[in-house]
This record gives sequence, C-alpha cells and structure tokens, in this order.
Amino acid sequence: MDIKNEFSWSQSRRRMFNECRRKYFYNYYGFWGGWSYTADRRTREIYILKKLQTLPMFLGDSVHRTIENYLNELRKRRAVLLSTLVKQFRGFMSYGFEESRGGKYRVNPKKYCGLLEHEYDTPVSEGDLDDLILQGELCLKNFYNSKVLNEINTMDINDWLPIEQFQDFSFEGTTIYVKIDFALVHEGKTIIYDWKTGKTAETDGTQLAAYALYATKKWGAKLPITTREYNCRFDQLNESKVGEKEIEEVKDEIRKSIAEMKELLFNPGSNAAREEDFERCKGPQCDYCNFKRVCFEKEAKD
Repeated sequence: MDIKNEFSWSQSRRRMFNECRRKYFYNYYGFWGGWSYTADRRTREIYILKKLQTLPMFLGDSVHRTIENYLNELRKRRAVLLSTLVKQFRGFMSYGFEESRGGKYRVNPKKYCGLLEHEYDTPVSEGDLDDLILQGELCLKNFYNSKVLNEINTMDINDWLPIEQFQDFSFEGTTIYVKIDFALVHEGKTIIYDWKTGKTAETDGTQLAAYALYATKKWGAKLPITTREYNCRFDQLNESKVGEKEIEEVKDEIRKSIAEMKELLFNPGSNAAREEDFERCKGPQCDYCNFKRVCFEKEAKD
C-alpha cells in the first residue's frame, strides 16, 4: 500500500520554513520515497541527508532519551541511580558516534545514527566527543539534583499524564504534531515540562502554547496551564502561564503559518510541491545545512 504524504504542522516545521524554504522542501517533500532502495539516486540522497544530526542535536537527543527512560522507570516505581543514567547516556553517545563514523547510516539511515560532521568530513576528534559527553553528564547531574525533579517526585504517580510516542491533534482539518517531554496534573491544574540542553534563549511562546492547546484537546485540561521550561545545562527554570489569550494567539499563528506553507504548494489539495517553487537562501546557515550537497550540486558540477 502506498503511503501518502499528508500535510501537517509542527513548531519545528514552522521554524525550518522560516529559516529556508528550499531546506523545508527537501525535508518534507524532496525525500519522499527515499527509504526505498529502488528510489532514484537524488531522492535517496535527500532521504539520507534528512536523517543527519549535528553534534549538538545528537547530544540533546541522547540527554532527552536518557531522561525519558529514567522517568519511565520512576513511573514503574523503580529507583535509578545517577551513575546508571550517566552510563546509559555514555552508551548512547559512544555507540551512535561509532555508527556514524563507520558510515552505517548510508546503508540504513533510519536505524543508524548519522552525524552531519562525518558526512561532510568536518574534523571531529576524540577530545571533541569527550567534551560533548561531559556537557551531557552535567545536564543529567543538574536534572537529577534539580528542584524540578524533586517536585515531580513529590507528586502522586497517578497524576502523571500519559506521554505518547506520537503526540498529535486535529486543528481545523490539519494534523498538528507536538513533542511534550513530561506533564502532570496537580490539584486540578495541568503542568507541562520541557527539557532544554543548549544555550539559553528566549522562551518559545508559540511552542509552549501549542503544547497547552494539545493538553486541552487530548487531556481536557483546563486553562490556565503552567509550562515549565528547564535548561539542564545551566540549571535554569522558566515558568509561564498559558490562558485563553495565549491559546487564541497560537491558533492565529498556526493558521497563518499553515496558509504560508500551502501557498507555495503546486497542488494544495494533494499536498504536491515542486522544488523550484521554494526559494533557496544563501548565508552562514548553509554551512550547517544537511542538504547543502544536493542544494548546490549544479554549481559544484560547473
């Protein structure tokens, strides 16, 4: 059975659309069908490049996976030592790095880790990996000893909300995807947690409000909803409230974003897109783009 490329919306999709239209095309349209070994060379290449992570992304993903596994153990009322978390995290990093360095992702990009730095021959030493691992260990130590985790541990496990692998809801006929790290209900009030591992930046109000919108749709959460963004690297907590005003604002933002994306489609009804309709940006961001090889391949041949 053929899989259809259905239009959907997410905050990461919106962010990429605003960053570079051509990158957006490759990531959501150009790769389609590239998982098949019978795909044409260029489509297969785009699919492989789509799966690449930068080292900072790899670090963040490994920390998130470790925390997710830890909270799942707590949900089962199983205590886990910090040393166990660190060991698991180091395993994610070491195995993933070796998979990427060995080029396994080029055979099966869905199964094996692929790093942009290896794909584009950016020098990465063992020392660079060790520094990255130390950053991740700091994130885990901060989280393990944080007031945030202590607060979670004081809550009844029955108050923890179910976090599904795929989180989505329908908004005016469009599927909206979100990625909530953790949530619970305390004294009738919903609290959503979001873990960060990178440099401090302004809180993304659209993302957090979209999480709250999901909570109202899926969990029947009542407003206002509390969002707690915890930066594990710097042990910083930012708290905000999402009420009716913020919900209406994010609805308008999503509508506007969907309209902008669909405006560039060749056939919005079938979610069909053409590469030439998506403008290619040129700037420093191109140096860190997964798709720079296919994006500039014509210039490279001339």
